[in-house]
Amino acid sequence: MSEVTELMENTLTVGQLRDLIETIEDDTPVVIVCGYGDRGNTQQAIRIDDADMMVRGDFAPSAYSDSGVAMVEDEDGSGYDGEEDCNPVFVLQ
Repeated sequence: MSEVTELMENTLTVGQLRDLIETIEDDTPVVIVCGYGDRGNTQQAIRIDDADMMVRGDFAPSAYSDSGVAMVEDEDGSGYDGEEDCNPVFVLQ
């Protein structure tokens, strides 16, 4: 199984996320917490500026990422175009 397939099959879905946050107040800030990559395993908080739909093809295996998966930038910057066979992915940025 590729890193991308494994990530997509084992990540939270939008429905599961809705269930988790349904009791949280609307004005509660949201951040992403991840490792900084240093020896002390410092955890950093990153603000979320946007959310967008992307496609599964926008992700590829990467040896530089702790998860083994990285976002791939395409030349024209286009993202999700609504085609059903594109395997859409909701991305917090």
